[in-house]
Amino acid sequence: MRIFDMRVGEKYINKFGNIAEIVKYKSTTDCDILIDGYELKEHVQYWNIKKGMFKSSLLPSVCGVGYIGIGSYKSRDENNNKTNAYSEWIDMLKRCYDKKRWEKHPTYKGVEVCGEWLDFQQFACWYYENSVDNSIKYEIDKDILGGKLYSPKTCILIPHILNIVLSRNPKRINNTFPVGVEPTKGCINKYTARIVKDGEKIIQHGFTNSMDAFEWYKNKKEEHIREIAEKYKNQITERAYKAILSYEVQPFPYKEVI
Repeated sequence: MRIFDMRVGEKYINKFGNIAEIVKYKSTTDCDILIDGYELKEHVQYWNIKKGMFKSSLLPSVCGVGYIGIGSYKSRDENNNKTNAYSEWIDMLKRCYDKKRWEKHPTYKGVEVCGEWLDFQQFACWYYENSVDNSIKYEIDKDILGGKLYSPKTCILIPHILNIVLSRNPKRINNTFPVGVEPTKGCINKYTARIVKDGEKIIQHGFTNSMDAFEWYKNKKEEHIREIAEKYKNQITERAYKAILSYEVQPFPYKEVI
């Protein structure tokens, strides 16, 4: 019997308890294995199999919770660069489960990813279905629809520029004044509102009430958001477009919504 035939059917176990069976042996550097009876991996080195140096795609590999899953979506392209979906998936998981990230962005603490999206294959499927223009790198946003959960029902995909316009400054978490508002320097009981639009600061002074200043900011901010939404209307889904148009700026966003 040839060695090619003899090694077919050999089984090895790794440190995680996964069992790999050799189902095709072409050479010591090219074997196909079936992990746990259902996951096929091709072009694996024979000696790596013997040493247990193989891993199931269902084994969590990102932040202790995320796993690649079984499917056609790849984490890297032909140039070995991370795909857009994989980059966004990794970043989403780190925001929620990397404690070091919480030190810089404490607002992420308590935010979770739905069980479905712990599987990269499921997330990638949603990501590409909601990517209207393949030339654009989309970013995931859950704040527009509100809540502390990343899931298909609570998230939309938007271009980077839209995410920047919609972003809220985490430094304002403990601020006693509404977002976009600050005390006017050198004046007692006077407030200033400011907004950045297309790189230019627009400032309004003279408010005697912080909430009046916020109303000015809110109107200007939502007007700017609608302008950007119209500009990118053909590059986002109808669901994302409607969600952005109905978005309301909150005076103290971090008290209830992250």
